[in-house]
Amino acid sequence: MTVKKPMACRFFFTFRLSRGKIEAVGASPRVPPMATRPSGYKVLQAPFMSCNVTEQELWSGIDRNAPEITMHLEKCPDCRARAAEFKAGISLLSGATLPPVDALPSVVGPYVIYRRLGEGGMGIVYEGQQRTPNRRVAIKVLRGGHATDEYRVRLFQREAQTLAHLRHPAIAAIYDAGRTSDGRDFFAMELVHGVPLNAYVRDNQIPRRQRMELFCRIC
Repeated sequence: MTVKKPMACRFFFTFRLSRGKIEAVGASPRVPPMATRPSGYKVLQAPFMSCNVTEQELWSGIDRNAPEITMHLEKCPDCRARAAEFKAGISLLSGATLPPVDALPSVVGPYVIYRRLGEGGMGIVYEGQQRTPNRRVAIKVLRGGHATDEYRVRLFQREAQTLAHLRHPAIAAIYDAGRTSDGRDFFAMELVHGVPLNAYVRDNQIPRRQRMELFCRIC
């Protein structure tokens, strides 16, 4: 008996059951027509293959509640596990109590620190100076030092890695990443002066249509 199974990676792998053992005998980009299938063919799903949905596509689809991602998660155990980890991280961060405010450091890695720009449950953002090349930058530092759990470290590093692969006029560029002398991860990025988007549209009483046009231009 030969068993054929469609994959999320859009290939169909053929297996043959022979004397109680399963052997892989080939792969094709689509299921063969019914008329060409030998007796005993079945179309199933192979649970051990990972799919080709990128983290950016998965995160974006979950954030937008995209129907195509919802349908994909019903069929792909690998992506369901990745989505569960992502949602658990968001839940952890949204329910976190902010720790006491740290004293302003004089340096973070090779960067001289001038002031604090903002903070959240994951990290603190400072304005600093890069010596070579000589420019002002924004530095995001992970909270917690050596006491930070491995999961938060992986989320922080994943954020830096994802931003490093993105190129868009509305996304700040990543310049550098590293670890401070006390063991905290950080990354340096483009410093953008301005006001928060919600404050801008509120203070300038931007009409709804212009808000949507602004949203499309940014995204």
